[in-house]
Amino acid sequence: MDFEREKWMALQDLNPSDVADAVCDSQAIVEAIQSNAWADVADMIRSRVELKAERLAQLACDIPLSKWIDSEEELNLWRYYRAELAREAIELNKSKLPKINPYQRGQQ
Repeated sequence: MDFEREKWMALQDLNPSDVADAVCDSQAIVEAIQSNAWADVADMIRSRVELKAERLAQLACDIPLSKWIDSEEELNLWRYYRAELAREAIELNKSKLPKINPYQRGQQ
């Protein structure tokens, strides 16, 4: 049996329930939506749907299933990625940030 063909066929046979099942437990997708990070949302949905199709193909070929996505690990990885992007942006704009003197609180 051709596994790549089975995977392609599984993608063609997906229904709304399969797609919903693939993304239903992802807090990372929710946070990406709330952060307006639509490219990240699309990437996470794509990887989850492709993994769902791969697992369906593995079932059809009677081979061991790949490990499913750990939602907590996915969320932590996404948060780390976003924090790194924020740090990089701060470093790039450091010279533009005002100097803060804690001894001059309330004075400008």
